[in-house]
Amino acid sequence: MFGVPYISTTISGDNEYVVKEPRIIGERCSSKRCCKSKRCNEFSEEDRQRIFHSFWKELDWGQRKVYVASLADMRDVKRKKVEDLRRQCSITYYLRKNGKRLKVCREIFLSTLCLGEWSVRNWAMSSVDGMHSNTKERPAPATNRHNEVLEKRELVRKFLSDLPKLPSHYCKASTSKEYLEPHFQSVAEVYRLFEKQQATEVSSRQVFTEEFHKMTLVYTCRKRPV
Repeated sequence: MFGVPYISTTISGDNEYVVKEPRIIGERCSSKRCCKSKRCNEFSEEDRQRIFHSFWKELDWGQRKVYVASLADMRDVKRKKVEDLRRQCSITYYLRKNGKRLKVCREIFLSTLCLGEWSVRNWAMSSVDGMHSNTKERPAPATNRHNEVLEKRELVRKFLSDLPKLPSHYCKASTSKEYLEPHFQSVAEVYRLFEKQQATEVSSRQVFTEEFHKMTLVYTCRKRPV
């Protein structure tokens, strides 16, 4: 949401968290038609960098939606091509310079803000008179969110506590850790079992993993040689 790199809760095939790349400004358009019908050439690279920085560093998520909706004008398509029947409207794009909206092409608009066309179209269609409603995204009070997080963590701890375990002396090394029985191949496999057994919305895998390691659990065990 802030355009910076982060570690996703998604697990890759190598059983590692996926690292998401940061948002970076894209290249400007190279079409000669922009010089005739649009004003893309009036935006220097410094202008584009300024817009990009303000968009991702100075606005929150709701403000970005309002900003995009104010610069993406939608109109109904009167004639639809056969291969474009699903497209109900077209968008005219603008960028601001010196307080004025200047018409630009889709490529330079999307690359300057580092947004996908689907996001822009969705935000523009969800707006009324250029103002996007954030009613559905209004965050819950901080106290409620905190209590909800604590409840979810408690569910994780209860699930892990109820799993059968082997005594440490049964395994190869003497340790204070507890070994799950039956054996699992990874923490992700334990989490999948947790998801199946819960009737309500569960904690993220990251939270589950944190609680797993806090309880000094091990998902597999090597028996002592006989």
